[in-house]
Amino acid sequence: MARQGGNPPQAAAISRPPLVKIYGLQAGLLVLAAAGVMLVDVASAKALLIGGLISVLPNAYFARMAFRHRGSRAASEVSSAFKRGEAGKFVLTVSLFAIVFSTVP
Repeated sequence: MARQGGNPPQAAAISRPPLVKIYGLQAGLLVLAAAGVMLVDVASAKALLIGGLISVLPNAYFARMAFRHRGSRAASEVSSAFKRGEAGKFVLTVSLFAIVFSTVP
């Protein structure tokens, strides 16, 4: 069917997710939770904070890598960014666990 009107169709604009807000909120809630647990037990609060950071930091790295490119023209870049982000997340997670297991009593 013929289109009526003068404006050609436009592609939908997909905005990037607010990564700084999301991971900043997670880190803030993590600190608040650790502060609350610190009232009961300092060792548990330390474990909570370290474990939470081991979770948040690799996820933030992956999200940063995964959402660097967008659009159908950058499909190959998006795919390779996801692969690099997942590999980096895995290496970062393993490295952080290794550091914690070797240094924290």
